[in-house]
Amino acid sequence: MAAPPAAAAPSGLKGDFDGDGYRDVVIGNPAATVSGKSYAGAVAVLYGSEAGPDGSRRAVYHQGTAGVPGGGELEDRFGASVGVADTDADGRAEVAVGVPGEDFAGKASAGTVTLLRGTANGLTGAGARVLHRNTAGVPGTAAKGDAFGAAVALGDRNRDGRADLTVGAPWKPAGGFVWHARGTAGGITTTGSFNVTAARAGFGGDFPGFGEVIAR
Repeated sequence: MAAPPAAAAPSGLKGDFDGDGYRDVVIGNPAATVSGKSYAGAVAVLYGSEAGPDGSRRAVYHQGTAGVPGGGELEDRFGASVGVADTDADGRAEVAVGVPGEDFAGKASAGTVTLLRGTANGLTGAGARVLHRNTAGVPGTAAKGDAFGAAVALGDRNRDGRADLTVGAPWKPAGGFVWHARGTAGGITTTGSFNVTAARAGFGGDFPGFGEVIAR
């Protein structure tokens, strides 16, 4: 299976996953080997304390973690991108994890995004969700090489107190695009979600690479 270009170097963001008032850190490592599968990918979490990140309280999540859908495969690149924010306004941050090399429905590197919930006990794989272009409410249909999830961002775009999700799919052969979905009391919803192409953004045409980087 051929994976799209993706950064191998770990990257990290901060958020309070357990609502204790201390900021925690999540680090994506798409180059991680999991169960013998190179570039299956993983994310690591370091919990915050009064003294800063606490190295003794940490956790690693990947597609073999209990509750996390799917199974780690060669070049899935789970953690190629990460977004951190509170999507349901419960005082605990969620994590959006990009998996741009994920194959499904017979489409190589179609890509997915996994949503991990924040709880009083911290981040958890229980109740994790997977979103992709075949998810009900998401415009379009998954295609080979979309790399959906190559970039993700969580942030409150409409100032309703809940973070919204933005996902880049830069390697779609016909031209990259960005997908946007709202945060609600129940978390991210695909109802009313929409795509933005380069043409719609005012660049005058579609081209691969659009949506490779999304800033919060």
